[in-house]
Amino acid sequence: MDPRGHSIAKRPVMILLFAAIIALLAAIIALLAAIIIYLVRMWISDIAILLGLESNTGLERARAIDGGHPPGEKPYVEPRDARKL
Repeated sequence: MDPRGHSIAKRPVMILLFAAIIALLAAIIALLAAIIIYLVRMWISDIAILLGLESNTGLERARAIDGGHPPGEKPYVEPRDARKL
């Protein structure tokens, strides 16, 4: 026995158990990091899509005003005929 009262034979088992717990925690942290990175990537993609839609709407409005549509009214797009699809 060592001075603290622990058996010397238990030390390798405790070290292996500690290493296994650390490996499990590392895997859990990596999984959580991957989820966070994926969500941030989706958020950035959504912002890019929304910015593209906003710029497209601005261009459509400018084209409608250049085409003679009154600037104070909202330019609405004509409904699409779904029978042709």
